[in-house]
Amino acid sequence: MHICYIQFGYPLPGVGGGGAGTYVRMMARELLNEGHRVSVITARRKYPDSVFQEDGYRVRCIDFGHLSYYIGKLPLAGKVARRLAHLRECDLALRRAILDIDAECGIDLIEGCENWFRPPVKTPLIVHLHGSAYTFKVKCGEPVSRADVLQRKLELRTIRRAAQVFAPACHLVEEVRREGGIRVADPYIDPYPMHLPAEPSFLGEKDPANPLILFMGRIERRKGAHLILDAIPAVSAHHPNARFVFAGNMSLDLASRAEAVIKERGEAVRFLSFQPHDELLRLLQKAVISLVPSVWDNAPYTVIESFSRQAVVIGTRVGGIAELLDEGRGLLIDSEDSEALADRICRVLENPVLRESLNRKAAGFMENRVEAKANCRRRMKEYARVIAEYKS
Repeated sequence: MHICYIQFGYPLPGVGGGGAGTYVRMMARELLNEGHRVSVITARRKYPDSVFQEDGYRVRCIDFGHLSYYIGKLPLAGKVARRLAHLRECDLALRRAILDIDAECGIDLIEGCENWFRPPVKTPLIVHLHGSAYTFKVKCGEPVSRADVLQRKLELRTIRRAAQVFAPACHLVEEVRREGGIRVADPYIDPYPMHLPAEPSFLGEKDPANPLILFMGRIERRKGAHLILDAIPAVSAHHPNARFVFAGNMSLDLASRAEAVIKERGEAVRFLSFQPHDELLRLLQKAVISLVPSVWDNAPYTVIESFSRQAVVIGTRVGGIAELLDEGRGLLIDSEDSEALADRICRVLENPVLRESLNRKAAGFMENRVEAKANCRRRMKEYARVIAEYKS
């Protein structure tokens, strides 16, 4: 099989990426190991090259956004006109890249997150639900423009036409039904894959007497970072040796609040900038607790990465987080409840039996559902089924 992935958040050297990009990299390597062919199309962002080779497959970085920038300079151009120009420019760049790849070696299947285009080649399309920008805005109570609504309608149209829908959590399929009235007949639902450590030798790096409490992601309200800042004083009052580490880029709306916390708590609170993936895993190896208090979220890779390093996850009862932490794999709180967050952190720190129970159940879930080779092979089997059905 030749699988072409479209993922604008694919991790680029020195630039970084997101959870969906990490998934594509994982799948690409496993497909290559099984003798298949892989191509990846991503947004160029700040990366200097248009094409680069990674572990036996080619990544094409497309440019777009110039036309919408200049249209935005026109006095009468509104948000809808700028968005339409942006989508059209992106669509043309995608089409050129797909046609070039297909001409080199025929594509058997295309997989991409929520998008708005129709493949220019006769091949099945799998839409991988990752949570659209529109859904995030609605769920987080942020302003939604007519341009956002238009883009979501185009995305839903593509989902209706897709040969199959993949999702890491049932909740994302339900959102599609709620927003677009689309009842996906038989979606493929499976958590993201991840390679598991051969042995948990890192457990000796965890220090419950001086516990590290970790937050990974953009330091913003959407990710619930403000709840952690609000919870720190209550946790520190009961556990003065607790250390809080934030690993991610800082948003402007929380910068002053973060500075105040540093002045008040000193070395007990550290804010790191964007960290490479390997460094995040090293931080998780030292962490006793991993916090995922998003206002809303899809099914963040942070959760399973934390499971893999036996860091207890405390997250909000929203989106796919609730599904991942179900059945005693983590602790759940309501969104926007900093008092409950502080209470759960203290409970985990004070109860080693609870920590062991949560980590044991999370480890079982990782072995049965997430382990990369088995997870990716299940997906490959579904790829083969979709391709065969499309050809018939």
